[in-house]
Amino acid sequence: MLKKIQRRFILAAMAAFGTVMLLIIVGINAANYYRTTSMQDHLTAALLSNEQTDLGKPQVPTPPVGDMRGRNPEAAFMTRFFTVHCDADGRVREVLRDYISSVDEETAKTYAQAVLSKGREKGYYKDYRYLVSRSERGISILFLNSAIQLQSMRSLLLVSLTIGLFSLLMVFFLILLFSRRAIQPYRKNLERQKQFITDAGHESVWKCPIHATWRTFRIWTDCLTDFTAWMNPAPPRRAARELDCPWCGQSRKRTEGGHRCRVTVGRGYALR
Repeated sequence: MLKKIQRRFILAAMAAFGTVMLLIIVGINAANYYRTTSMQDHLTAALLSNEQTDLGKPQVPTPPVGDMRGRNPEAAFMTRFFTVHCDADGRVREVLRDYISSVDEETAKTYAQAVLSKGREKGYYKDYRYLVSRSERGISILFLNSAIQLQSMRSLLLVSLTIGLFSLLMVFFLILLFSRRAIQPYRKNLERQKQFITDAGHESVWKCPIHATWRTFRIWTDCLTDFTAWMNPAPPRRAARELDCPWCGQSRKRTEGGHRCRVTVGRGYALR
């Protein structure tokens, strides 16, 4: 029974700690994902707005991200993206690859068709964060290279899971080590219960039906004896020289006058 209590204690403690760790890991990664995605969406919206404004004009040499809020001047040299312009029917009209070299025109068109088939305005497609904008002039799709951000999120997830698993193992060994001390009160209570049951078993031998009947009989016998003695008190003890008359039963004493018996007086003689 103690093993079962110890096992339940370990399972309950591990379940509580595991739930807390899971909530912490999920919260950290969800916050990081939300922050990273928000920054990517803000950047793609700004870049796409600039692309649509400068559409048909000579392109600027670098993307205008250095003047954005929260961006340093070096961000212009770290931002890689391409834009695909389509008509209202989804046919590709133009592909702008001035700020990226790892994607050719055919690959850009394939990405654009895949994104349009999903029907979503923004999301992730492979290592790119995309944003779809629809206007009177057609459809514009901007693909922002987010490989570094995605790798950072994956690394954080892996590190947090590793730390969580290691913490679970450490807590499991600690709980296993201290669980015996934690169940000491239960052990003492169980020993007291066993001792109480043993003592009660010994006393029950003297409380069997035959013994109880015998004790009741003895009590009633003693009560009857006392009642009889109370109803018929014993006569007082007489003096050693006092004798009873064999005829009338009255006591008499050897005196000089003798004893006059009520029975023998009528017969004409007296007993000395």
